[in-house]
This record gives sequence, structure tokens and C-alpha cells, in this order.
Amino acid sequence: MAFRIVVLGGYGNFGGRICRSLATEKEIWLGVAGRDAARAAGFVRELGAAAAVCEPIRIDHHARDFSAALAARRPDLVIHTSGPFQGQSYHVAEAALAAGSHYIDLADGRAFVAGIGALDAFARSRGVLVTSGASTLPAVSSAVIDRLAGGFERLERVEISIAPGQAVPRGKATLESILSYCGRPFAEWKHGRWKKVFGWQGLRRIHYVDLGWRYAARCDVPDLELFPARYSILDSVRFDASLELGAEHFVL
Repeated sequence: MAFRIVVLGGYGNFGGRICRSLATEKEIWLGVAGRDAARAAGFVRELGAAAAVCEPIRIDHHARDFSAALAARRPDLVIHTSGPFQGQSYHVAEAALAAGSHYIDLADGRAFVAGIGALDAFARSRGVLVTSGASTLPAVSSAVIDRLAGGFERLERVEISIAPGQAVPRGKATLESILSYCGRPFAEWKHGRWKKVFGWQGLRRIHYVDLGWRYAARCDVPDLELFPARYSILDSVRFDASLELGAEHFVL
């Protein structure tokens, strides 16, 4: 029997990449889900002769009948890519768990990712996995720190930055996420205590070996909440984003 996967936001920027990859796998039934039935159907047509069985699904996770509609698809795994996750509840995860499905999302919302443990007991009772932040942050970033941490007696400071190219596609949800904390205060672990800083402020320059100098500024990400406790970091944790065009930083 095919392993049934539903990707919410499956024809979007990140969801589309996931679906294209999954479509190459045999023994998979892939539901490309979203609010726009025409876009979902068009995306499935673009996949062509995929190895997986692919089906467009019109489903709105904001709708009152979402839980029933999702359960009707009998998913073994739900992948939630429909952001922004800042301010979003856990209703999608709860619906997936209630349907007996594993749940993974690409959330970058700090409170959303840090609080996903509230569903641990529910997930265990259903015998399924619930995980949040399976993206660059904090999944990849923490994997790097995990790999490096064993070579040090202790961690004093962690500084991470991301430097996307200007041509990299940015979906609407990504832009909404970025702008959600622009100029707004958030807590950063600095000099062994929590300090108030502001989104897209603290402008500085970072030199990248392959890219040269770029301006960078603070962003509110899950790592700031998770890393001080996970790694017992003594001094500070900071995350910056470095856009290719310096003018964009000054605008923000």
C-alpha cells in the first residue's frame, strides 16, 4: 500500500520543491494541497509522468471543516509549508495527529517552533511524530552546531547569518514572515542574560569568503530561543540576515 503524504501549500515556493522531490519516489501517494484548486491541478500536470501517484487537493487549513477534510484523505504524513507561522496556532498539527498522521512543518516562527513540545503527549498517545522547524532554521543550523560542539570544551558564543542571493525566489509567506518582526522588539541572549533588541536593527558588516562584504541585521528566529538551553551557551546567541543589495537593509 502506498505511503500517503499530503503537502499543504504544495504548489508554493517551498512546498513545490518538496513535491517535486517526492514525486520521483515510488510507493508514494502525494496530495498537492492548497486553497486554489486550479493551481494545484496545474502543478500536478507540470509534474508529468511522476513515479508517485499525484493528486491535486483543494483544502483550506483556515476552514471550519479542515480537520474532517484532512482526515478524509487518510494521510500517513502531513507536511505543512503554508506560512507565515508567526501568530499561527497548532490547529494543523492537531488535525494531523487526530487523523493518526505524522506531522512536519517548515515553520520559522520563534514562538511556534519553541512551543511545539506542547503536542508531545498527544503525538505519543497516537504513536506518531510531531516536529517543527524542519528547515534552514533551526534544523540545519542545529545540525551544524551539534556536529561542531563535540570539539569544544564549552560554547561561549554562537553567531549565525544567512546570505541569500537576490535572485532566490521569495514567496508571499516568506516576505510576511520577514516583515512581521521588522522594527519590533524581541529577546536575545547576550552577555549571559536576555536583552531586548529590535528586528532588522543592529546593522553591521560581515565578510563571506565567496561573497565579500555584506551588510547584516538581526532577525527573530527559533534558534535564539532554543540554543541557549540546548547548548548551555554562556555568553550570547545572535542571528543575522545579509541581503545581497545593501540598499534593502537601509530600507528595512
